[in-house]
Amino acid sequence: MSVTYTDARAEMYGLVKTEMLVACVPTIVGSLGFRFKGEPNPNPIPSDSFTVRTSIKTVTGTLSAHVTSDDGQSKKQFTATGLIFISIFAPLNKNDYIKGGNIAQAAKTMLELSETSRNVWFRNVRINELDDEDSNYGWNVVGEFTYDTING
Repeated sequence: MSVTYTDARAEMYGLVKTEMLVACVPTIVGSLGFRFKGEPNPNPIPSDSFTVRTSIKTVTGTLSAHVTSDDGQSKKQFTATGLIFISIFAPLNKNDYIKGGNIAQAAKTMLELSETSRNVWFRNVRINELDDEDSNYGWNVVGEFTYDTING
């Protein structure tokens, strides 16, 4: 199925919002502050709360096939690949370190098991611990994504 960059981005962000906010996070920490690139949020997230930031980086857009349509015209299929980053931040204390790691594991599992309705799918998902900051522990859950666009 063909999907545009804008739709693929919306599906990936929607997946994180739905699965993280609704399905798993309330069972781990109750509530969570979210930030998505390009979505303004007028309310600052307190430094003593859990936070998730999500962004994507497209790496390649390769011509992967010529597709013949019903009218005999040849269209070009491009395969986009990139990285999705789900960054998790937890307050600096032992119990919150454990909870933050559990959120990272939930995000990893979510990406490993997911494919969006428009065939954006993920592979090579991993968790990278970040260096501690002044007020937060941090993790990056990184996954490679792929989707196809047909043009022409």
